[in-house]
Amino acid sequence: MEDLTEVITSAEFHPTHCNMLAYSSSKGSIRLIDLRQSALYDSHAKLQVFYRF
Repeated sequence: MEDLTEVITSAEFHPTHCNMLAYSSSKGSIRLIDLRQSALYDSHAKLQVFYRF
């Protein structure tokens, strides 16, 4: 647990497209994943980073 630099703080599937998953992390980023690409999460489809001031 000490080696963790980022953790998922929230995750939610799209209400009508169950293959789309969005999650936010402790670093302030929001990622959108299309699970049709692969069962394993290797890379995000979109990345939006919000910085805290």
